[in-house]
Amino acid sequence: MATIREIAELAGVSRGTVDRVLNHRGSVNAATAALVNDIAKKLDYKPNRAGIALAAQRKMVRIGVVLFDTGNPFFDEVWNSVLSKEEELNSYNCSVLKKKTGFSAQEQLQAIAELEADVLMDS
Repeated sequence: MATIREIAELAGVSRGTVDRVLNHRGSVNAATAALVNDIAKKLDYKPNRAGIALAAQRKMVRIGVVLFDTGNPFFDEVWNSVLSKEEELNSYNCSVLKKKTGFSAQEQLQAIAELEADVLMDS
């Protein structure tokens, strides 16, 4: 399995640069980014899931979900998927804040404001 270190050595850049390219964080010279992506593809680079889990445990991540509450089977299925994924994300120190709302823009904005308030209270 290819590592960020191997990609960095082959590209002649730092591991931090490779991390920024692969995770789309920060600005990297376009030619450098293309080189890093090409090497990663050739080496069939896949992120290490254990490493991702360890890094995620260092900080609390919160995801907010606002979904329509209409009794529509589609939205019910999406809601159930959110609940299912929430359990998986808990092991990555990630919480999912959820609100159901009607279709009006005002209701949706209110739900978003409530999620923001929940985050501020937890901080």
